[in-house]
Amino acid sequence: MAKVLNKFLITRPSPENKNIGLVFGPQFLKFAPTQNPLEETIQLDEFIDEATSNGMFKNHDVDISFLNYGRTQIVLLVELDKTKQCTLVVNQPAVSYGTSRKEYDNLQQLNTIDPELVIKPITYYAEGKHELYVTPYYHHASCIGVDTNQWGAWVAEPHYHFEDFTEQTRKIVNTSMVASLVNLYNPKTQTGIAKCRLDGGDFMLLKGYEDSAATYQNINQHLKLIAARELIQMNLEDYLARLRYELANNQLKENELIITGRKLRQPLTREEIDTGIKIGLNLIMQREAATQQAERSK
Repeated sequence: MAKVLNKFLITRPSPENKNIGLVFGPQFLKFAPTQNPLEETIQLDEFIDEATSNGMFKNHDVDISFLNYGRTQIVLLVELDKTKQCTLVVNQPAVSYGTSRKEYDNLQQLNTIDPELVIKPITYYAEGKHELYVTPYYHHASCIGVDTNQWGAWVAEPHYHFEDFTEQTRKIVNTSMVASLVNLYNPKTQTGIAKCRLDGGDFMLLKGYEDSAATYQNINQHLKLIAARELIQMNLEDYLARLRYELANNQLKENELIITGRKLRQPLTREEIDTGIKIGLNLIMQREAATQQAERSK
């Protein structure tokens, strides 16, 4: 029993990746009140074993280490044949079956709108009550969020820690995230992102963003959407009004939040919201203009 538990979830990062992510602890797994934590952990380990040894990575040398976690999923780093890397995004034991499939489909759909912005899942795998999907791995990327009351990012190196943004970086990053939500609205299907946790790691910044000035161009080139729990159908005018209402009103209860999903631990400024919406609308218009031009050229 201990051997199974130690096999993956209590693996320490390999020497090549010792500065990546967290060291696993049982506090990172979420269980329903009716679940037996020990049994669920063993079953989760066995599922990961099956997925990686007999499933999608059969006939490969696989090394797995714990990377990160959230309320919905845990994230594992996979090294294949010591040459390639990817991540496994695995449902938490307490999360209902189908959650990963929905997010996998949502990310695939959003990636067609903006392939540079939205991470594209590689494949999906399920067995019994467990499921996961695979994504590319971005070395030492940082997850955007709020730690206590400051906007910043969880950084992997030289040890897993949180770094506060400067005021200018915070302004540009927050503006870019709002612009991204608007940009990923699909006017044809009248569908937009919902349940997005701006302050909880749904967006990440690729390594290198900190090496240049905090400009919209620089941040946008390094920004990635990595989660998409829900999509919602709503006309654009209503979507923008709702987005502005939720971001500007930090007194709303969680069950009242549609697009943002939960109360922000640190609200955005009016300037960040308005500028982000304006940029996002311009991106939609540019995309539609390019589509129309391409159709006329046929």
